[in-house]
Amino acid sequence: MMVIVGIGTIFVLFSFVIPKLTGIFADFQVALPLPTRILLKVSAFMSQWWYLVAGFFIFIIFLLRNQKFLASSRTLDLIKIRLPIFGELTRKQAIARFSQTLSLLLHSGIPVFQSLQIAIPTLENKIFIQQLESVHKDVLSGSTLADSLKKASFIPSFIIHMITVGEKGGRLEEVLNEITSSYTQETETILKIMTSLLEPLVILCLGLVLGVIIMAMLLPIFQINMLVR
Repeated sequence: MMVIVGIGTIFVLFSFVIPKLTGIFADFQVALPLPTRILLKVSAFMSQWWYLVAGFFIFIIFLLRNQKFLASSRTLDLIKIRLPIFGELTRKQAIARFSQTLSLLLHSGIPVFQSLQIAIPTLENKIFIQQLESVHKDVLSGSTLADSLKKASFIPSFIIHMITVGEKGGRLEEVLNEITSSYTQETETILKIMTSLLEPLVILCLGLVLGVIIMAMLLPIFQINMLVR
């Protein structure tokens, strides 16, 4: 809501408010500062083509809300896992979901290779799905789950060690439940930190943008006062 209101405020300023002030600056007999000229050009463009700008933002929102479009984009999935903070969050969420689903299926008495076949499509990231499909083929060939998971680069080595111990000790379901609990807790912690920092970050960004707009509008007035003195 804060982002939408902020963008809406900036849109109204550029499209309807600043153009009303253009006539005031036209009466000045001095060259306007560069920030003010840039601001006026952007405002003139948006006041003339505001419906195109609004349509562009609506189109972007439609794409972001279109889950089929996002799910079919392998490039976007690759970008997600390479981002500094969001990439780690995406990996932890995928591991928690995969472990939980696999544990529930094994607890229901479904064999490992069938459980993998059912659990893999529950993930959203195409990169992770492709790696786990290779794991599924190795399990079908007779490899253990732990050895096969070594091909999945998004799964840490210590989790593979835990699964190895679980397979040897007949405690695979319990190990998967522990992994699920641990990664779910870590994911919730990251989300709480991100959401707590999001509000002040949005306020700061909007304040900087509005501050730049106000300063660009006030610079000609300051310049005239300096010339008068």
